[in-house]
Amino acid sequence: MTGYEDYFKPFPAFQSARLLLRALKMSDAADLYACCRDPEVSRYSEWYPHPDLAHSKAYIAWMLSEYRRKEG
Repeated sequence: MTGYEDYFKPFPAFQSARLLLRALKMSDAADLYACCRDPEVSRYSEWYPHPDLAHSKAYIAWMLSEYRRKEG
């Protein structure tokens, strides 16, 4: 069985005709905010609605740092 460290080399991307799953980028902040500010979107999630774009940028920065530390 492999350890978690194998999950981080490289971050995988999956694409279909209608969907692309890949690592977050800071350039995704506006789209993330547009989605995560909606209370209906966050209603059944682990986060509360993002209050502003700065919050979404901070979230992406946190996720990227977790990934670099191999903890996210």
